[in-house]
Amino acid sequence: GENPVYTLTVKNGEKLSRFVSADLLSWREMPEIFEGVELKGGVGDAGMLYAVIGEEMVIHLPDWGKTMHFPKDNAFGYGMAGDVAFVATKSRGNLEFCTVYKLVKGQEEPVVTELAIHPRNYFESAGIDFQTVNDKVSFLIVSGLDKYEEKEGFLDIYRTTDGGKTWEAMQEKYAPTWDTHEDLVMWKFFDENIGLRTHECYTTNALEDRTRVTFDGGKSWQRLSELPYGPDVSFFYGYSYVIDWGYTNGVYWMVAGFDGDSMEGVEDEIFISTDLLNWERAGK
Repeated sequence: GENPVYTLTVKNGEKLSRFVSADLLSWREMPEIFEGVELKGGVGDAGMLYAVIGEEMVIHLPDWGKTMHFPKDNAFGYGMAGDVAFVATKSRGNLEFCTVYKLVKGQEEPVVTELAIHPRNYFESAGIDFQTVNDKVSFLIVSGLDKYEEKEGFLDIYRTTDGGKTWEAMQEKYAPTWDTHEDLVMWKFFDENIGLRTHECYTTNALEDRTRVTFDGGKSWQRLSELPYGPDVSFFYGYSYVIDWGYTNGVYWMVAGFDGDSMEGVEDEIFISTDLLNWERAGK
C-alpha cells in the first residue's frame, strides 16, 4: 500500500524501544517480539503487525487485543480502514483466486471473500497490495509478470466503496498492463477515482513513459505528458524513478529521483500538477 509508516528507535541505557507513527505527531510503541518472533509493520490506527511463524502468517492488532493466524501463502497483503482490517493471500494451489479476509473490531471471525485474478498470477514474484483511502474506500491490486511470456505483465484491480462489504473489478477480467508490460513498482489512489501507478521498464528510462494516471478508479489509464526535466538530466546511462507523490492544497506533487552513471550529481526533482497529466518543475 501507499500509507506511510514512520519508525523511531529510542535507546535508554541498554534497552531499545521502537515506535511507529502515521503522521509524525502521534507515536505508539511497537512490540518487537511476539511468540519469540520479531514483528514487522505497524500499519494503521490499530498498529497492525505481522510475522511468519512456522507455516503460518500471524497478524497481531495490539490495540484490538486480537491475534489471527493465516496460511503462509506465496503472496500476502494487508491494510487498515478505521475499525476494519483487510488481509489478502494467494497460494500456488489456488491459481485463479485471491482470498480476502475482512476483520472487524469486536468481531471474532473474519468475513472471507474470493476474488478472481489472472490465472498466470501464481508464481513467486506475484504481489498483493492494499491501499485504504478512507474508512469506506480501499483498493486491492494483484500484480506480476507472466511466468511463461517474458515481460508480459498483468494487473487485477479491485475497489470497495462500502468498507469491504462488496468488491468491484475495476477492469476487464485478466487485463494486461497495457503498454508497460513490466513490474508494478508504486501506486497511489487519492480518492475512489483518481490514482497513479508507475512500473519498471527495460525499454525506456523516462518516468513519463511508464507512469499512468486514472480518473475512473483504474478502469482506464492515460500516459503523462513529457516531464520538464532539468538541464543536467541525461538518460544515456541513467534512469528516473518515483520517490513519493501526494496532494496538498489543490496541487498534486511528485518527487522524482535519478540514478546511473550519466546522472551523477543530479538532485531529486519535484514536479507539480493540477490535472495529473501536465506537470511543471516546482519553483521554476
